[in-house]
Amino acid sequence: MEQQENTHFLKANQILSLKWGLLNFDGIETDLRITSDNKVVIHHDYYTSTGDIIEKTESSKLLKQGVPLLKDFLADDIVIKYLTSSDDRRSFWLEIKTPCPKKGYPIASDAEKYANTVLELLDNVKPEKSRVGFISFNWDYLKAFNELSEYKVYPIMPTINECTSHKIMVLKALPGFFAHSLSYHINKAKSLNFGGIFFSKLYVEGFLSFRHPSYKKLLSFQTKDFILGIDVNSEEEENKYRLIHRFTDRVRPFPRHKKNGEGDIIAHRGVGIKGISLDEKEWKEFIERVK
Repeated sequence: MEQQENTHFLKANQILSLKWGLLNFDGIETDLRITSDNKVVIHHDYYTSTGDIIEKTESSKLLKQGVPLLKDFLADDIVIKYLTSSDDRRSFWLEIKTPCPKKGYPIASDAEKYANTVLELLDNVKPEKSRVGFISFNWDYLKAFNELSEYKVYPIMPTINECTSHKIMVLKALPGFFAHSLSYHINKAKSLNFGGIFFSKLYVEGFLSFRHPSYKKLLSFQTKDFILGIDVNSEEEENKYRLIHRFTDRVRPFPRHKKNGEGDIIAHRGVGIKGISLDEKEWKEFIERVK
């Protein structure tokens, strides 16, 4: 993205960007991956801008490419404050991105090792359990986190294989919309003692929605122990789905926080997929807050 003069650009999934999201929204979502030397990094795609495959690359090389370590994020004072303070509440949604073997779906047998590596880092900080949620498209990995910890886990629907191109991924996901209704997946998640379920807007909008419960009906599944979430990209959508958690790429205007009785407004990757450019005044105010 081209940066205008006298602006400061915050790119998605960087430590500074995630801190910006924590300061301006009810919570953040970010993506976790495992490296070849068993370190946890923050990165969405399974490859970097130079083409290096995350799971086949050492963390030291990835750091030089601007891929941050989860360990460094968790060591930040602002992050620790929001993870542990009883006064300032923020939610942390950690998406478990699974390794990509050459064929088929990620291998479930790796899930326990992955979970233990991530949980060990969190245990060093000792966050309030209710502030951290693990989300993933892969139910097997979520089961491992659910069995090994007291943190709540949340599947993302539809289930997709992220180890393919975007076009193929979408085409392969479509049959899942018809195979089972969203209520089926909700009941399955409840039977596994998951904390809730997050889903694409396609389940409640557009030509695919006829196969699934309406938004009003879905609200009947939500309790204080089982929550729902959805992706939103406009003010209209934020208002429409205000009773459940809203994961947004719309980062202006800011700050934005939920009202009483509403679900969280969660900054996707801290600053949205496209990032955010701050003018000089906004930048100085932000830096002053994170000193």
